[in-house]
Amino acid sequence: MSQSRASRSNYFIQAGLQIRFTFVLVLIVVLVSMITFVNLYVIGDYVVSNTATIVDLRDMQSFMKTIFEVVGWRIMLVGVVCFMIICIIGIFFSHRFAGPSFKLEKCLKEMSLGNLSFDIRLRNGDALHNVADSVNFLVDRFRSVIGQSREISVNLREICASVPEEQSQKLLEKIGQLEDLLAGFQISREEADRNGSEPADSE
Repeated sequence: MSQSRASRSNYFIQAGLQIRFTFVLVLIVVLVSMITFVNLYVIGDYVVSNTATIVDLRDMQSFMKTIFEVVGWRIMLVGVVCFMIICIIGIFFSHRFAGPSFKLEKCLKEMSLGNLSFDIRLRNGDALHNVADSVNFLVDRFRSVIGQSREISVNLREICASVPEEQSQKLLEKIGQLEDLLAGFQISREEADRNGSEPADSE
């Protein structure tokens, strides 16, 4: 029996973010529509005013031919302006996602290499703050666990010092293995600098 696919019932997972994204899309459509409408009105009025007789506009083919003969350059200019507006707004808006996404990817790669010395800091206008906060919480928990494990390792070595050598040898070997594993993690900026890790929260 095949497993049924889960259906999505809630489409407003991040309502604030989704509303802002929709607002920007609507703003782009309205802005481009207004520019196009105003220019079409001006172009039409200009064509009619500069056409010798109404006979020249007797059908659509004649009308379009006349428009391109009189104001073809203006139509192209309107298209270029609308395209530039969409590109500029798209670049600025997408950077709110692209910047945090790049930083999160970089920090996750550093985590996989054992660097836990960073906290992700995003700008006020950036998206994905909730994801950055979750990653920071995870990193903080990892740092705490690694720090406590190192303290336990030190305490075990101190205990082994008071135990006869033949009894503590195997335990010391295990402690050494644990310390080797823990040495692969950097939980402070100083440790990361000594290991040559690049700051994960830099842009």
